[in-house]
This record gives sequence, C-alpha cells and structure tokens, in this order.
Amino acid sequence: MNIDVYRISQYLNEIDEQISLINKILKTDDNELLNDLIKLNALKYSVILISSELKIKLKPFFRVRNMIVHRYWKLDNSNFLKDLRQGVEDFREFHVEVKQFLQGCVNEKSL
Repeated sequence: MNIDVYRISQYLNEIDEQISLINKILKTDDNELLNDLIKLNALKYSVILISSELKIKLKPFFRVRNMIVHRYWKLDNSNFLKDLRQGVEDFREFHVEVKQFLQGCVNEKSL
C-alpha cells in the first residue's frame, strides 16, 4: 500500500492548527459566542476542515459538519457550541492516532 506520509502529515498539521483555533475561541463564554457571528462562523469553518471507537465518537461531528456545509443556516448555535466543547479533544485523539499509524508505516518501510 502506497501512503504519502508527507501529504498526510500536512493534513495533520492543518487539523492541529484548527484544533488550536477552536480551543482559543472556546475560551470565550457561550453567551458571548452566541452573539458573535464571526467567532461562531470561524468555529464552524474549523470543524469542516477525521480506531473504530474514535469513529463512533466523531460520528456526531460528521453530521454537524454536513449540516454546516449544506444547511449552515439551520444549525442551532447553542447545540453546536455544546457539542464542540464536549468533543474537541476527540479531534486531538484522532490526530495522535493517525500520527502513530504513519510512524508505523515509516518504520515498516525502513525494515
């Protein structure tokens, strides 16, 4: 199997940047965020830019992502913020698992 480790690493870096942005914005109180469409839209955009257990955890985000992409005007911002606050670490876990997988691929090639 050919795996472009460099390309996937670039994607992981992009995910890491978005996670950092999400965490920075989530330091803001929900009431303030709900009244700040720029920050809300930044969060939604960041979510668009993911082990089977992790897939189950992230499944709600895939639904939210699809709603943001296709029907963002119908998304309940309060629920969006609640779900994002509860699940943002799942993105970090995904990032770690993919990096471990890639390291295994690199180690296999060097054998």
